[in-house]
Amino acid sequence: MKVTITLLGHACLLIETPKLKFVTDPWLVGGAFCDGWQPALVPPENWVEIVNDVDFIYISHNHNDHLNENTLEYIRKDIPMLIPNFETKSVERPLRNLGFYNFIPLDFCVTHTVKDSVFKIYPSGDDRDDSGLLMGYHNFKFLTSVDSNNLNNGGLPDNITVYASSFAGGASGYPLLFNNKTEQEKIKILEDNLLTLKNNVKTTIEKTKAKYYLPYAGFANMENDYVRKTDILLSVEDYEDTKYKLLRSDLNDKWTFQVPSLNHAASSIERPSEHSKKKLHKLPKRTSNLDDTYKYFEKSNFRKNLRLYLDVGLPEWHHIDYSLYVNFENNKQVIGNYKEKIIKDEKQPSLYLYVDYDAWQYMLKNKRPIEDIFIGNKCRIDRYPDSYDVDKDFWYHFSNIYTG
Repeated sequence: MKVTITLLGHACLLIETPKLKFVTDPWLVGGAFCDGWQPALVPPENWVEIVNDVDFIYISHNHNDHLNENTLEYIRKDIPMLIPNFETKSVERPLRNLGFYNFIPLDFCVTHTVKDSVFKIYPSGDDRDDSGLLMGYHNFKFLTSVDSNNLNNGGLPDNITVYASSFAGGASGYPLLFNNKTEQEKIKILEDNLLTLKNNVKTTIEKTKAKYYLPYAGFANMENDYVRKTDILLSVEDYEDTKYKLLRSDLNDKWTFQVPSLNHAASSIERPSEHSKKKLHKLPKRTSNLDDTYKYFEKSNFRKNLRLYLDVGLPEWHHIDYSLYVNFENNKQVIGNYKEKIIKDEKQPSLYLYVDYDAWQYMLKNKRPIEDIFIGNKCRIDRYPDSYDVDKDFWYHFSNIYTG
């Protein structure tokens, strides 16, 4: 009885049993998050054939490095999609927009059988639309929490053969994009976040009694110069530990198990020597499309004690194409210019976004989550008071419930 796990790229694993093949979260070519990210791993030349030949694709959540239009445009639209059955339909909706229709939406913690294997999808243990996957084949158990925090609130099976998760700690929009943080404060937050991430991974390994740990979903390059130079990331090697066996995804890309033990690890994929950064999507023509932005918020049905000050332009060059003010308490919208400092005089919870024009237009045109702007490092942010509670509902609504 044999199981193979192949790292095709970033968060994309190909998992094979004698009768089953599936892949996870295929982002393999083209930019992600409005071209703020590029894949660090070049996929094999025949990746299109590989992905189109699987029994299904598992999509964990709607972040653009997991559900990516540039990669998915090469995938046949009738391919089965195993997805978490989020109430918001935050995974199903963008897939439908891309032409996919063959969904297997799983409720959380419900067992689903495909050929010789069984599956369960677990929810993230926080308030985000994210998930992880359990796969069982005889006495081989594969568990990935992907980007989830405290998967299923810690209610996980034990005797896991392979536990996989993101490892690097990227996506550091907070704190790096926040103007009201000093550089010293940002570094301290980054260091604390990495310590938490590493501790959480090791806690999950201990709880599940995992024999092997596979770090993945951390192979991306940031396009923003400031973020690339300032961000702090963990390496695969940082997870070395005597309590489990580390699968060195920085050295190897294929692991073969004679169930349940590892039989062979190898670097088996022939990857092109250079990664093409060709952007596979075309951004809309640069025209001041204020009406689209106005309608976007007008139709959002978002209500909260929050005021948004939006500048759309070029944050790096301090150029503003247009501005918009929205009071979400009564959905009052005002078009006009204003000074950034007025937000600091606000007595009500307020959010200031200075957004890259091209990224904003691409998000609107393609009905992408607004988090693409944030994770792709395509904005600058202020919020008052400086608390996650101020804007967490805003990001959730415009990324999972409503995308235009």
